[in-house]
Amino acid sequence: MVPRQLRSSLFAAALALLLVTSGCMATGPVDDETVENYVQRFDQKMNDLDGFSATRTTTVTYDGETSTSKAAVWVRPGTGESRSETLAPTEREGDTTVRTTDAVWIHDASENSVQKIDYSESDLPTTDGFGRLLDDMVNRSNVSYAGTEQLDGQTVHRIEFTPTDAARFGGTLTVWVDAATRFPVKMHQTVDTEDLNLSTTVRYDDVELNPGIDDERFTFDPPANATVDETELPPTERYDSLDALRANASTTVPSADLPDGFHLETAVVTRLDEGDSLSMTFANDSTRLSVSKQDAGLYGNVSLDGGETVSVGDETATYRTYAGTGTLQWTCDGHRYSVAGSLSKADLTTVAESVTCE
Repeated sequence: MVPRQLRSSLFAAALALLLVTSGCMATGPVDDETVENYVQRFDQKMNDLDGFSATRTTTVTYDGETSTSKAAVWVRPGTGESRSETLAPTEREGDTTVRTTDAVWIHDASENSVQKIDYSESDLPTTDGFGRLLDDMVNRSNVSYAGTEQLDGQTVHRIEFTPTDAARFGGTLTVWVDAATRFPVKMHQTVDTEDLNLSTTVRYDDVELNPGIDDERFTFDPPANATVDETELPPTERYDSLDALRANASTTVPSADLPDGFHLETAVVTRLDEGDSLSMTFANDSTRLSVSKQDAGLYGNVSLDGGETVSVGDETATYRTYAGTGTLQWTCDGHRYSVAGSLSKADLTTVAESVTCE
């Protein structure tokens, strides 16, 4: 599976699209206020787009190995519906992934097997969460407009993103936006940290905006004699206050002392046979922080070994980092707790020590 950084490239491309669509830009850095204004408008513009179709070519170099794939894609950003039909490589030709409003279908053509992931009972966002993830990325990047250039005979605008904390996030991202259609036709991202070495290039060809995609594109009927494996995600409920979460959860909700400026963004309870699983996301002007609690029995014999041992009060926690995000996990009184975010290890530890164990 391609890491989350690939998805971030698409969100940056959307920001680049807004920047060059909204007027003339001077070459050089884009100020934070301008970026913030475009981010705030991003979700609405994505929802207003009826859809697009294109041929997408993705080249990924990960841990020294390079792979390239090509697919025909149809996307409705406002509803989250999408369809991808693999054209290359040959061994994956015909593979299809369809996302509807309540399920994801994944068809392996060579094996004639289908995996269905049903999330109709889960209170998941109807879109891909473009605005939120874009907000995360631009808040840790400097944005620059590099002017126009030629790309395969097309005049394109070039937008560059560089991390404000290179030691933690590493890498760069460049987006090329077609001057005529205002669509991001190419993205190139590198990530070079202690945890990850990744290079990703995404190219869109044969782009059609608002092509009037037929609803049948976003339906899927398993082929004859296909083996179908169905997974149903557990029911989830989302709340916008801790009081509402406490009133509806069957387990106690942990309290935590957060750094100044953080506020609750969303609280989610997932109904499981073992008991309710809780996840709370807090945000400030530049980043997000999550606090979660699950029944320790969910993890079976999965241990917390493999990371750095950190003391959290009287408990022993495991600290891990991946692509700039740190995670602290520990077990207390039959529950697994975690605190995660792009804060320093010291700050995450301070938050973890304040989490109530009950």
